[in-house]
Amino acid sequence: DFDAHLGDGTVKFFYDSDQVLYWSLHQFPAFPGGGYADEIGEGKGKGYTINVPLPPGSGDEIYINAVDRFMPLAEQFDPDVVAVSAGFDAHQYDLLLDLRISLNTYYRLGKLLGSKFENVFATLEGGYNVQFFPRCLFNFIDGINGEEMRFKEQTTDSRIIAIDEFELRMYELEKALSPYWNL
Repeated sequence: DFDAHLGDGTVKFFYDSDQVLYWSLHQFPAFPGGGYADEIGEGKGKGYTINVPLPPGSGDEIYINAVDRFMPLAEQFDPDVVAVSAGFDAHQYDLLLDLRISLNTYYRLGKLLGSKFENVFATLEGGYNVQFFPRCLFNFIDGINGEEMRFKEQTTDSRIIAIDEFELRMYELEKALSPYWNL
């Protein structure tokens, strides 16, 4: 789930299941609340929820770092199908939240998912900048399909305070998940 908001309904539905690995990259804090790093599931589902709470001001390098850190965990889970909640409100020009993701990162996400997993589908979620929303979407689809990236823009940098906060949150998340996965 790469919508900039936590998918609270999805996480709640699968929170106690070991049949679904739910992985969310979202701005934290933000509406609807929740999505703390230590919220990793309960009962049989403990360890099957990965909340990556991104600090406001997170750019491409933080986002890619988060994906690279936890993709091995998704591969360990070895899903039959990958369902993506594809929201594009983390783009740098989407004014609803304060993430700074470029068009290039959406392409890279699609390319990574398309290369790692056979059965990938996406449901369209948020994105509120009418100029950049379609560009984000086309880049993501082009990445999944192994096509050339249609739209390019300069990569983004994270704010210094976001980098420090991100590292602290990743430490907490890796500590919470390490009893369940090889990280």
